[in-house]
Amino acid sequence: MKKSILLLYVALATSCAHSYKPKVIHRHREQITHVRRHVVTHVTLTCYQPVVNQCNSDPTTTADGSKINMKKLKRKELRWCAVSRDLLFLFPKGKEKIVYIEGYGKYKVKDLMNRRYTHHVDILQHPSNSRLVLKKGVKITILK
Repeated sequence: MKKSILLLYVALATSCAHSYKPKVIHRHREQITHVRRHVVTHVTLTCYQPVVNQCNSDPTTTADGSKINMKKLKRKELRWCAVSRDLLFLFPKGKEKIVYIEGYGKYKVKDLMNRRYTHHVDILQHPSNSRLVLKKGVKITILK
């Protein structure tokens, strides 16, 4: 009897040691998965433009104090985005915040969204760009 229990224990221990299960956090009814060194979640993706009616009284200054160069933005050399405040805890502190948006590429997080938004990412666009983005369930990877 003791031998069979011991064999069962060894068999379970060795099978569990080789299988990797990512750590899953449930927050705001969304599923956030920690996969090795990166954090993956699904968000609603929208776009915004640096104009007064979409931002505050100084639309060319982001939440971290960076100034938006409109010429670079028009040439699509700036790849900045804003994230909702509930996603901030996923980023490493003291490091540059970079997010990979599936289908769009890498973006630097330079701005924050209003408190009413949760699980949202806003892509910064030039005011002359008329392309609107509204996609739900877009996969993002927070790069560390």
